[in-house]
Amino acid sequence: MKNIIGYFLQGGLGGMCVITLILVAIFFAAWKAPAWVRNLGRLGFMAGFIWTMMGIFQMLDYLGQNPDTGAGIIYGGLKVAMIPLLYSSFVYVVALIINTVQKPRLY
Repeated sequence: MKNIIGYFLQGGLGGMCVITLILVAIFFAAWKAPAWVRNLGRLGFMAGFIWTMMGIFQMLDYLGQNPDTGAGIIYGGLKVAMIPLLYSSFVYVVALIINTVQKPRLY
């Protein structure tokens, strides 16, 4: 599963859908309420951060119950836990770009 949809599903459908809805809200706010764009970007980033922390918590809970787990499984769990953070960072960068483009220009 090396495609975008595979990463989307690996990152956790609930959190990734929330981050995607925030991305849609950023595009809508860019059209209707430009002052909200940066705050929505921050909200998307924090949603990804929280979802990542929940994934790491689940991984540590599993490791607490199975202390003889191999390093490959641990690294795979960390990779999967970081997917929402990476996606939400992308959403935040999009919000910053939109916010910068919408600012009045200095002449």
